[in-house]
Amino acid sequence: MAKRHISTHLREYYEAQQPSAKRLAHLVTMVEIAKMQAPGIPVIPTKTRTDHASSGFRPVFVLFFAVTAALAFFFFRPTHDVTQSVAKEIVLNHNKRLAVEFTSENYAELGAMMSKLDFSLLRPKQIETQGFRVLGGRYCSIQGNLAAQIRLADETGRIHTLYQSALTEDLKKLQTGDLEQDGLKLTLWREGGLLFGLAGPIN
Repeated sequence: MAKRHISTHLREYYEAQQPSAKRLAHLVTMVEIAKMQAPGIPVIPTKTRTDHASSGFRPVFVLFFAVTAALAFFFFRPTHDVTQSVAKEIVLNHNKRLAVEFTSENYAELGAMMSKLDFSLLRPKQIETQGFRVLGGRYCSIQGNLAAQIRLADETGRIHTLYQSALTEDLKKLQTGDLEQDGLKLTLWREGGLLFGLAGPIN
């Protein structure tokens, strides 16, 4: 019998359990990340090729080990890795420069338009003195969670993007502050129970 990819086993099992598509995709991603971080999954050696019980147990053990390793990596990965992962994701979204889906110059009005968000869009106090003008927004995702991407213009007309996301357990581990990522300035902070990220030119 041809060997099948571990994600195939996972997909077949969880389809039988009727999980949400988002949950299934997330679990498969965790397995793939774990394999990249720790390539090579140990297999229990069998004494003979004719031991059918051992042969049947081996793929079950491999599946169990892969899922366990993925879960351990996801829940216990270092804070630095979480911060870098979010920073790269935000900068990637910023550089795509996708058109806004909703046009408004008001946070409250924009929040009413973006009804799919499971949190209320906030006007962040941390940047309210920096002279940004709201141009509009669109949906995006941060670490697999639906988030808001808001386009801002500074006093000189340069474009920045502001991200707002609900605080998951993983995002609570993230380090806040200023950093440079791929030639951009990125500021991460928490406010009003949300995670904020502001990406834009360094100077």
